[in-house]
Amino acid sequence: MAVVQVQNVCDPTNTQNVWVANFTGVRVERITRLTLPYQVAVATFATIAVALFGARLFPGAHVFAIAAPAAAAEREGLFAPASASRTIAVRNDGSADAKIVADQVADSVATGWSGFHAIRSSDDPSATDCATKRYASMFAVSAERLVSTSDVQTDVGLELLDCAGWSVTEWHVPIETATAPSAEELRAAARLVLFRVRTWQNESPAYAAEVFERGLAYDVTRPSPTYFYTLFKTADGYMRALVRPGGPAYVAGMRTNDIVDKVDGRFWWEYGTYQTQLRAFDGKPHSFELTRGTQHEIAVTLGQPFTLGDIGR
Repeated sequence: MAVVQVQNVCDPTNTQNVWVANFTGVRVERITRLTLPYQVAVATFATIAVALFGARLFPGAHVFAIAAPAAAAEREGLFAPASASRTIAVRNDGSADAKIVADQVADSVATGWSGFHAIRSSDDPSATDCATKRYASMFAVSAERLVSTSDVQTDVGLELLDCAGWSVTEWHVPIETATAPSAEELRAAARLVLFRVRTWQNESPAYAAEVFERGLAYDVTRPSPTYFYTLFKTADGYMRALVRPGGPAYVAGMRTNDIVDKVDGRFWWEYGTYQTQLRAFDGKPHSFELTRGTQHEIAVTLGQPFTLGDIGR
């Protein structure tokens, strides 16, 4: 903006400057020489002022694109280490069927996905941020049996999580058998569900790359400011928070299962359930009054949201 201002005031082809020169009887270049030093000083001062006080002048936005990598560095817990890129942790729900499926998933990734690695893990990725994770993403495998009078249906599920346990999407393959499914039937379901993962990867390559390579569930093709938290009402009537470790809401002090008492100084029920929950997705720096265990009136004010500029690409 400062450059445009200098150009408009000092440009010898500016119509206003030509009129003034004609009226005063001086050459238009003289007007440029006389006004240029002052305008350079004003533009320099304005640039310094914005650099120093831009966050207050333009809340919620990055004043300079060059500031984005610095913001990303401050939030390194958002991203998996470079050494974890394309490493997928495979976790199962503990059942015998899920273990067979998980073993097939891990083996298929290790042998059939070029450039990818698979490790077995029982971690809860949402317990910590991503700064020291060995993996960039996780496949959470489940195998739930539903027994009826006529057959056995086994739902083989695979949920894709980023390195901090933020859910990306999930896929399900049903197996209908007269008795319990065989190991080969479970392995076939595992291969089919992985085929669906690969289809999604081809359909959403940019999003998939962020998840598998950097460990962050952020769709760069549909960017919007986010704090990586959601609000949900539980059966006990409380409004609670689900917070991604390493995200801006987490850095501000909000934690998963915190009870939300007030939003922006008002009790949440004054807004209503739906309107309160929507505030988690509007990208605005709301303030909260929370309860955590025996701690009451925990004050949290969100700072800058995560934006596309924080990706650092």
